[in-house]
Amino acid sequence: MQATVDPIEYLQLPKEFHPSASRAVDSIYDTVHRSDPSHDASRYTLPNDCLPIVGEAQKLYQKRMSLLGVSALSSHLAVLRRKFSAGGQHDTVIVPLVAIENAQVYVGDKEGNNIKIDWSWEKPLFALKHTDFNIDDGKQVGAIIVHFPRNSTNDK
Repeated sequence: MQATVDPIEYLQLPKEFHPSASRAVDSIYDTVHRSDPSHDASRYTLPNDCLPIVGEAQKLYQKRMSLLGVSALSSHLAVLRRKFSAGGQHDTVIVPLVAIENAQVYVGDKEGNNIKIDWSWEKPLFALKHTDFNIDDGKQVGAIIVHFPRNSTNDK
């Protein structure tokens, strides 16, 4: 069963993905740690070690949306600071991988409250609608971002 924190939903990666997640974290850590702090968001090509996670995110999305088949529009590594948005134009799965200096990430609910979210690879975040996220000042996080077409012609 998926847990929900308005306006996101937690998905669940299987425990057997721990080795893949560890390799993905190892492959992106330096990029996240050394990225330019003057940008709120930076986008990078995914290392090959992240591709199994993208494939599993695609399966989770397909299952969640009850689709027979689905193709991701795009996937990339994102280094995020201060605030970012997801889910505005596309259905988005965010696979959290790195939180530098124990950065905390929050999402605003419909009442305007900031709610701390679980930023760990085991619980990818599904943003089905526009969602604003906030990160502790001066800190940064890294994640795999996978976009899917909204109102697509994917087989249902």
